[in-house]
Amino acid sequence: MNVHIQNSKERRKHRRFKSQGKTFALFRAPHPSLGQIIDISEGGLSILYIEGDEEPTKVVEFDLFSLNDDVKVRSIAAVARSDQQLPSQKASKPETARRRGIEFIGLMGGQKEAVREFILKQTAGNGGGD
Repeated sequence: MNVHIQNSKERRKHRRFKSQGKTFALFRAPHPSLGQIIDISEGGLSILYIEGDEEPTKVVEFDLFSLNDDVKVRSIAAVARSDQQLPSQKASKPETARRRGIEFIGLMGGQKEAVREFILKQTAGNGGGD
């Protein structure tokens, strides 16, 4: 089942870039979880995650990081704008993989610059997400 939290009309203001490596968003309490970044822009990102007890419409706070630890961006506030189940890769796995679209809210000056640096280093300037 697909859940569209808001109208699915294209509303992006920023170009998206596909992640080229092991980049993640670590969500903070009350439901700490980890999502792998699929694509990112200066306005938000989309992640791949395993379904849990998250509330998709709730404002969340998270950190961005990569396994090579080039850039970290801390304490980003955001809200989910879309959330959909992905087709199962293996019938034997009980976990449900999902893709969530997330919009950044209220980025401070230093966070904006850190997100730009994260995009430059972790996407190598490739174009367009799907």
